[in-house]
Amino acid sequence: MILRLVLLASFWLTLAGTALAQPATLSGTVTRSSDGAPAAGVTVVVRSAINFALAGSVPVGAAGEWSLQVPAGSYRVQASGAGFVDELYDNVPCDFGSCNF
Repeated sequence: MILRLVLLASFWLTLAGTALAQPATLSGTVTRSSDGAPAAGVTVVVRSAINFALAGSVPVGAAGEWSLQVPAGSYRVQASGAGFVDELYDNVPCDFGSCNF
């Protein structure tokens, strides 16, 4: 049985110093849609929505949580893993201020 991933993510912009372009911390939780349990063994890949350049990838922890620092911009956030259907969010804005989708 293939399980579908539900990617629930909240985004925070980490501000430090006075420069305008500061790194953003993307973080969230990946759960199984069938029972809401954490989807350990999944990888979250973040790419630029403009040129699809890899911004980073991170394995999901045992509690389904993940976190990744990226420059401010727009992103494609994808969660995938063996036995799961990939979940993709396109054009996720993460600019100066706050990052929510």
